[in-house]
Amino acid sequence: MYVNVAGVTPVPGMIKQSGLPAPINKNEIFNLSEPDMELFQGFSEKLKKKIQSSPEWQRLQSKPTATQEAPGRPAQDIDPEDVPF
Repeated sequence: MYVNVAGVTPVPGMIKQSGLPAPINKNEIFNLSEPDMELFQGFSEKLKKKIQSSPEWQRLQSKPTATQEAPGRPAQDIDPEDVPF
């Protein structure tokens, strides 16, 4: 099943006043730029497979190390301030 979300609204004040339900799961952030593998190991197998099938994860796994970079081509670090858009 696939659902298109048309909009998101904040919780109405009347519901906030009566008290929000307690969360079931802890909110956590898994950042592929700096993966926390201890957090990753705590995920369900289904979620791990979903993350591992992402193009971002695939790029991280095939990212060349400093010794594997092409000879004669220096590593390029791009400063976000230099990007014109």
